[in-house]
This record gives sequence, structure tokens and C-alpha cells, in this order.
Amino acid sequence: MSHVLPFPNTKPSAVYVVEVIHDEDMWVGSCDALHCCTEAPTYEELMARFWEVAPDIASESGIPFDANVRIDFVQATAIAPEALLQA
Repeated sequence: MSHVLPFPNTKPSAVYVVEVIHDEDMWVGSCDALHCCTEAPTYEELMARFWEVAPDIASESGIPFDANVRIDFVQATAIAPEALLQA
């Protein structure tokens, strides 16, 4: 089951960016604006988990979060500069 949905025709009420990293055997997603961080064994499970916990965490923090919120998942990749120079 995919949790990737097309953008709706309506303007989102808010857009939050989740930075995603793969740390050993887990995918970790964090969003400073929502004060939210969670992890899961797969990328798909991470997205589902984030959508599951984010509304409650936002509510507890007094951050607006409704049905028109958009969450952008962005995977952060770290590459050592010397690796880029080796061609």
C-alpha cells in the first residue's frame, strides 16, 4: 500500500518538511517545525508512522495540523567530499 498521494487541487493549509535519513537498519524522519521525530524499518513504514504520530504531537505543541496539511519527505544524503573527487 502506497502512502504517496497526488497533490490536491486545494492549497495546503501548511507545508512541513521531514528530513529523512537511513541510520543503520532504521529510517528516521524528523521535522523541527512539528517537534516530531520517529523511526521505522522501511521508508514506507516511516511515512505511515509519521502521518500517524504528527497530528497528535502537533496538537500537543499547539501547532496547526488539519486535513489540508502537506508533508514533504526529503531524504538527506551525506557524501564525503573526497568521494566526489574520485572519478
